[in-house]
Amino acid sequence: MKQSVSGRVRLRDFELDLKTGKLCSGDDSRTLLREQPFQVLRMLVANGGEIVTREEIQRTLWPGSTIVDFDHSINVAIGILRKALGDSANNPHYISHFFWSETYVMKGRAQDALAEIEGERNDAYRLQIYAIAYHALAREKESDAALKELIEKYHTVSAFQIAEVYAFRNQPDEAFEWLERAYAQRDGDLPVTNIDPLLKSLHNDPRYAAFLKKIHLPT
Repeated sequence: MKQSVSGRVRLRDFELDLKTGKLCSGDDSRTLLREQPFQVLRMLVANGGEIVTREEIQRTLWPGSTIVDFDHSINVAIGILRKALGDSANNPHYISHFFWSETYVMKGRAQDALAEIEGERNDAYRLQIYAIAYHALAREKESDAALKELIEKYHTVSAFQIAEVYAFRNQPDEAFEWLERAYAQRDGDLPVTNIDPLLKSLHNDPRYAAFLKKIHLPT
C-alpha cells in the first residue's frame, strides 16, 4: 500500500532526508543523491515494501511525451541507488529480484532472469518471470506450466500479469482477453498499459488502440 512520506525515514542501516535527498549511514557518512535515484528511492519508500515496476518508475520520472532512452536512464538511476545503498544482487534489501528479472528479460538475458527471480518471495511474480523467461529460451513446456499455475492460483488478482505473459508469447487473442479481465477487476497496473514493454507485440493490433481509449490512456 502506498504511503504519504515526508521528513526523514529509516531504511535498515540508512536514514533518508525526503526533503534534501541526503542519505546518511550508521557511520555518519552522507551521500547527496542525484534527482532521479532520489525519486526512485522515494517511490520505494512510498510503496511500503511492495514491488515498484520499471513502468511505474518511467511514468513518474518521465511523464507524458518526454523523449529519453528510458531503459538506459532507469538502469543508471537504479545502479547509482544500489551502489549508494550497498545493495547486493545476491541478497537485495531495497531493489527487488522481480525488478532485475524483468530488466534481464527485456535485455535478452532470460537465463539471468531465471537465476535472479529465485530470490523473489512473491509467488505470482515468480511464476510470471518463469513463463516469459522460459518462452524466451524456447522451453515452451516449462513456460506453459508456469503460466497454467499463474492462472490457476491468481486469475482473480493478477489478470494484467497474465495478459503480459500472453503478449510476450505473441498470443494476442489471449492477451486481450486478459486485459479485459484486468479492466473488469480494476487492476492497479492498467495505468502503465501504454508504456509496458511486455505488451509491445500488441501495438499494431487495432484492439490495442481501442483498449487504450477505453481506459483513457494516450496511444
